[in-house]
Amino acid sequence: METSLRDKVKDFSTAYRSYESISKHNQVEAVRLEEQIRKEFEKLYEFLREEEKTLLAQLQEEMRRKNGLIEGKIKRLVKEKQALLNEAFQLQADLKEDDYTFLMSHKNRKRRIACTAEEPEAVPSGMLLDVAKYLGSLQYNVWKKMLNIITVA
Repeated sequence: METSLRDKVKDFSTAYRSYESISKHNQVEAVRLEEQIRKEFEKLYEFLREEEKTLLAQLQEEMRRKNGLIEGKIKRLVKEKQALLNEAFQLQADLKEDDYTFLMSHKNRKRRIACTAEEPEAVPSGMLLDVAKYLGSLQYNVWKKMLNIITVA
């Protein structure tokens, strides 16, 4: 009976050492896994930062391009508006003169006004920023690109 008790004590000691060994292994493995998890998430963060940087650069480029077009249109409109105002002031001044002078200059004025009095160009479509392009399916598009960097272990 004594040997069977000693054998049981040995078995318990063996099991205890196994659990201790497993516990130490798990502690070491947990540290290694934490480091690996952090590295993997850092890769994802870096990918997301690059995607954000790229998308913001595209937005800024579109903004610069469209602002350039808008500024050009505004300058042209201001110029045309000023030309019409000048014609209106000249017409008022000419009306104060005698009828003969007014009628003589009317023919030339009519041609000038016809050239400058065109209707302003309608605002073309596509002048607004394309919100859908940037936000419409942002998460889906980034996810699709992210599939290229994901490796299955």
